[in-house]
Amino acid sequence: MQSGIILAGAGLGTVLGSITWGRLADKLGRKTAFIWCIVVLVVFTAASALTPVNGWILLTILRTGVGFGVGGLNITSVPYVQEFVPAKQRGLLAGLTSVFIPAGIFLGGLVTKYLGGPLGWRGLIAIGCIPIVLLAWAKFIPESPRFLQSHGREDEARKAYAWAMEIPVEQVAALPPLPKETSASYSVIFSRHPRQLPVVALGSFCFILGSFTVQSWGQTLLGQSFKFDAGTVATLFMLVSLGDPAGTSRVGVDLRPDRTALDHARLRRHRRGRGADRGAVYADGARRSDRQRWHRVLRRDLHRHDVRRRRVRHP
Repeated sequence: MQSGIILAGAGLGTVLGSITWGRLADKLGRKTAFIWCIVVLVVFTAASALTPVNGWILLTILRTGVGFGVGGLNITSVPYVQEFVPAKQRGLLAGLTSVFIPAGIFLGGLVTKYLGGPLGWRGLIAIGCIPIVLLAWAKFIPESPRFLQSHGREDEARKAYAWAMEIPVEQVAALPPLPKETSASYSVIFSRHPRQLPVVALGSFCFILGSFTVQSWGQTLLGQSFKFDAGTVATLFMLVSLGDPAGTSRVGVDLRPDRTALDHARLRRHRRGRGADRGAVYADGARRSDRQRWHRVLRRDLHRHDVRRRRVRHP
């Protein structure tokens, strides 16, 4: 029971950290929020290593603080990195960022297998303070250019892009204006996506429940129920973590919109005369001649598709 409460505290802290740091990143900046997440993580991890024996209530509180920092890192690091790269590469970069999660599981198993005995549980927790070195690295990384531009700091945003592209700032062209932000309530999600939302929510819940159950309790179950020693358990989890990077990076590459399907859908909406969707066909800003040629190609492809479908139905 005590172990369950300690693990639940870490999960609760992750949820609270994701919500809190997401808001703070929009106000303080991606880099500032990222740095403070590291500070919170390291401080509570160091305090956890000093927990007295049988002080499981204090350990639960401290692990909640660790989860608060971890949740913030998850929610701030991905947009911080993505806002430096073109849109077409963001899926791949998000996948590569997620690869470090199973890499951490692998390194954790490696450390547990070879250093668990000499260091003990306090030493293993203290190793979690290593992310403090990221503070020195963050000193050389600029703030997100999108955040800088959204706050009227155009010159600093151009310097950030120049740093990312490794070119002089004079070669950075004028930045395009950002689209005007509009605020909306959470009820818009439920009203506009009544069918997709339950599917995505249920799928995400099942995935998170299963993965975190295995990550949190898998080692305990293998050790206590199946009587595996700590070295064997660590080796098994190291092997499991090796399969995650391939799947994560592959999904980051492949989960991109199907442009042909989107174009056909836009053309169908345009034919039906939905005024709000007509502009979506020409939303790319191409010249009139290019738009007309593009429209003819789409209409031809759609016609061929309809003909083939009728032949299948009426041979």
